[in-house]
Amino acid sequence: MALSETFLEWEQQTQERIKQEVIQKVRQEVRQEVRQEVRREIALNMIQKNLPLETIAEVTELTIAQLQQLQVDQP
Repeated sequence: MALSETFLEWEQQTQERIKQEVIQKVRQEVRQEVRQEVRREIALNMIQKNLPLETIAEVTELTIAQLQQLQVDQP
């Protein structure tokens, strides 16, 4: 019986740890996506002000290709 109880406790702790790791990973991914969206918004504002793409790339850490795609997608 003690072994079964020990195993169940271990299993419960393992499941909780995995749950916490998944939550942390999802939070990190959401933060990263939000940062990327903010960079795109800033880049669009800079593009609208006709700043050089090289400058925008340096500031936003987006690639020239990403900036060119933003220009194409811009309404």
